[in-house]
Amino acid sequence: MASFTRRVTWLIERVLMLLSCAIAVVVFLQVVFRYVLHQPLFWSEELPRYCLIWLSFLAAALAQKDDAHINITLGLSWMPGRGRHVVRIATNLITLGFLGILVYSGVRVVEITAHHRSTALQVPMGAIYAALPVGALLMGMYLLIQIIDGIRRLCAKDAA
Repeated sequence: MASFTRRVTWLIERVLMLLSCAIAVVVFLQVVFRYVLHQPLFWSEELPRYCLIWLSFLAAALAQKDDAHINITLGLSWMPGRGRHVVRIATNLITLGFLGILVYSGVRVVEITAHHRSTALQVPMGAIYAALPVGALLMGMYLLIQIIDGIRRLCAKDAA
């Protein structure tokens, strides 16, 4: 399982680099074509927007992997280790349930918008909206790993 998640993480990181470069290049070209050549590119606003949508959801998955999402630790700081682990596992399970709802809802949105096309690029909008279920699924994968790790730590503390 660790090998699989390393490969997925490696792939996400490469896609994020590609999306970041694409955004930078297209925005630069947009400025050059609009203000220097006075011939604006008709698609140069849509592509960075759609890249940013995908970048945001994929980056959220990597933030979940590193446990870097914002959280409130004040309530946990005074708890003993075992209680902290139990609360952390419980909140991760609740978050996993929410991500399940996002995946389900995102798939429904993709199905509804699959036949709609974007204005300039004529890309199926389902491909753009697919960022939601894909990102939520990846976040769920990383969160599930954290839950399993938390349960292992809890059991290890009980055994000791």
